[in-house]
Amino acid sequence: MLGINWNELLDSVVLAVGRWLITGGIRVIVYIVAGITVIKTVQKIGKSIVRKVEDEDDSTRSERERRADTLFQVVQVSTRIFVWVIVGFMILRELGANITPLLTGAGVIGLAIGFGAQNIVRDFFNGFLILLENQYRVGDVVRIADKSGLVESINLRTTAIRDLEGVVHIIPNGEIKTVDNMTFSESRAVIDVGISYNSSVDKAFEVINKTGDELKADSELGSYIREFGILGVENLGESSVDIRVLIKTDPLQQWAVARKFKYLIKKRFDEAGIEIPFPHRTIYTRTEMK
Repeated sequence: MLGINWNELLDSVVLAVGRWLITGGIRVIVYIVAGITVIKTVQKIGKSIVRKVEDEDDSTRSERERRADTLFQVVQVSTRIFVWVIVGFMILRELGANITPLLTGAGVIGLAIGFGAQNIVRDFFNGFLILLENQYRVGDVVRIADKSGLVESINLRTTAIRDLEGVVHIIPNGEIKTVDNMTFSESRAVIDVGISYNSSVDKAFEVINKTGDELKADSELGSYIREFGILGVENLGESSVDIRVLIKTDPLQQWAVARKFKYLIKKRFDEAGIEIPFPHRTIYTRTEMK
């Protein structure tokens, strides 16, 4: 109708595409394969390093293991971002796009965005300091930004923690001002054991120490206990004498050890006739004289 030879047009298009596939197309495939290879290589090296620092105890993660997990996670994410950005620019160049204005524009836009993205820059900088100073690792139990839980992931911008109810909290690193790490190097269980005023404190001390020995000999949790001790009488309450007990444990084991101790101390107090009190109140009534 317009004098277009569709067969010739189709042949020229196919020929042009074929030529590009032979030249540029092959290079695009090479770039993608190279990017995947770099990422897989970094991942493999990281996993081998993590395996080298692992010990034979699969039930808990040591300080070195948690540190290695954290750094491996950050390096893996950073490598993926860096590699795919580079591969993306190289593919654009093969498609005929002039990437020089893109790079120049990226610098100008980046400068403009920088003034409005100070929080993001602060997040990255604070994340770098967290990793450098080893403030916490994947697997630690922490309290940060009014949230408590198990650290599941750390990257340069955010930290993800999961609380006891299973809720995952994503916290920008720039908002982290104070870190309470409850599992750094060692953990502690501080337990106040109350006895009635009619019970003997010395006898209670004796029973608590024997219970501590029983706990240290426990086949399941005994190996996690580093130190057991009675700090003394902590408080003279309205209805109880409170004795404070301190148990030092391996990281993350303080809660299980504390639950086991409370279970045992209740049984041993019952056997020894030591009363664990409950609030008492004496009521006096006044009758008027007639």
